Amino acid sequence: MRDKEVALISEETPLLADLSVVDNISLILEYHKNLSVKMSRGIISKLLKKCNIEEIKDKKPHELNRKDIIMVKYLRAHVSDFKTIVVERPFSMLDNIDDIEAVFNMFDIFDIKNVEIVDLESNHYYEDKKCHIIK
Repeated sequence: MRDKEVALISEETPLLADLSVVDNISLILEYHKNLSVKMSRGIISKLLKKCNIEEIKDKKPHELNRKDIIMVKYLRAHVSDFKTIVVERPFSMLDNIDDIEAVFNMFDIFDIKNVEIVDLESNHYYEDKKCHIIK
C-alpha cells in the first residue's frame, strides 16, 4: 500500500461524537491496517500515555477541551499512513494561546513525520520549532 501524502488537522476535521478518544484513533488502525480492536486500543493507550494525556482515553469529544481535541486529531493523523501532517491555524483551535506548547511537545515526541503549519509566518510562537511554516 502506497503512503498517502497529507493528513489535515483543522477545525473542520471532526472527531466521531459517539466514540471515545481511544476509539476515534483506533479506528484508523482497525480499518486501514487490519489490526484487532484489542491490539489497536493497546497501541493507542500507549501513545496517549507517552503524551501524558492517558486520562482522556475514555472521554467523548464533547467532554474534551480544545487543546485535547487538537492533540487527539494529531494522534489520529500520526497513526495513519500520511507522510506529512498539516496543521491549519492551530491557534484558532485553542482556547488558551499557551496551550500551543503542549501541541509542539507532541511534534517533538513524534518527530518521525513531517509537520507543516499553515498560519502566519510572523508568529513568534513558531521560533525554533521543528515545523515548516506555510504562508
